[in-house]
Amino acid sequence: MSYYLGLDIGGSNLKLGLVSEAGSLIALQERKSGELATEEQLMAKIDAMLIKLMAEQNVLADEILAMGVGVPGYVDNDKGVILNTNNLSFYNYPFRDKFSQLADVPIFLGNDANFAALTESRMGAGRGYKNQVMLT
Repeated sequence: MSYYLGLDIGGSNLKLGLVSEAGSLIALQERKSGELATEEQLMAKIDAMLIKLMAEQNVLADEILAMGVGVPGYVDNDKGVILNTNNLSFYNYPFRDKFSQLADVPIFLGNDANFAALTESRMGAGRGYKNQVMLT
C-alpha cells in the first residue's frame, strides 16, 4: 500500500497523521509542543512520533509517497524553509533539509490555515462547491 503523512506544527500540539491514497485518515498521533524550546527538540519529537506511528501501523518508509506540513506562519515551500511562526520561535529554519535526514520523501510546506481550507475544499464540507469561506 501507499500512504501520505500530514504534520501540523502548532504552538500547543504536534499532530502527525497517516492517510491512505484515497484520503482516509488511518492513524493520528498528537503530542504537546509547548515545551519545545529549540528546533532540535522539535525534530527529535517529530522523529519519535514518526517511528512510533509507522511501527504501530506496520508501514515501511518506501510506502510513504509524500508529506504535507502545516505551520502557523510564513513558509517558503520552494526552499523548504519555515520563515517565521507566530507562536513558535522558528525563523528561517530549513525544515525540509532537516527532515530529509529523518525520511526521504517529498515535503510540501504551507500555512496551516491555508492547508486546512484546501483540505476542506477537496475532501470535506467544501467539496463540490465553487466557493467557500473558512475561519480558523
